[in-house]
Amino acid sequence: MKIIILLLPVSTLILSYFLLLNTKNVINKGDIAFIGFNSIENDSFSIMAMKPIQANSIVYFTDSEWNGKKFGHDETTMQWITGEKTIDAGTLINFSKNNNKPVATVGEIDALIKFSSKSDAIFAYVGKRRFPHRFLAAISNHKDAYGTLINTNLKEGATAITFPAGTFFCGNENRFSAFYL
Repeated sequence: MKIIILLLPVSTLILSYFLLLNTKNVINKGDIAFIGFNSIENDSFSIMAMKPIQANSIVYFTDSEWNGKKFGHDETTMQWITGEKTIDAGTLINFSKNNNKPVATVGEIDALIKFSSKSDAIFAYVGKRRFPHRFLAAISNHKDAYGTLINTNLKEGATAITFPAGTFFCGNENRFSAFYL
């Protein structure tokens, strides 16, 4: 009986420690913003950290349509591990390919999404691959490309941005540009 009573406080302390470790990497809606989306030339996109992002955080990006409960299984999901250093607010992160290998300017990615130039969307979320716990942001080149925004807690025009079809929108450290094709 005494052993069980002693183990309960110890196991509670261990559990609390691991919960604290996991909460330091929390990224919330609006902590990142999409600032670039190139579905015309090289299937790349860019985000900006709006708040500091803790080291070794994981964010998923997918171009699958959301149906209000889950993603479809017909598109790509990409995992981004942010790297060993905290990312400062205002940092631009580009996701592209180099010699057909996916690359990120900060951290590492395991895939690169191939976009449709006519109708596609990118959702950013935390959770598990294909199973979002919290949506962070979305961007689209067509109003119907999301599937739906129901149950994402994203708001069209604020945390979910839709550009006209045929838009080539890009950003870098020095400028932001939108080209309507």
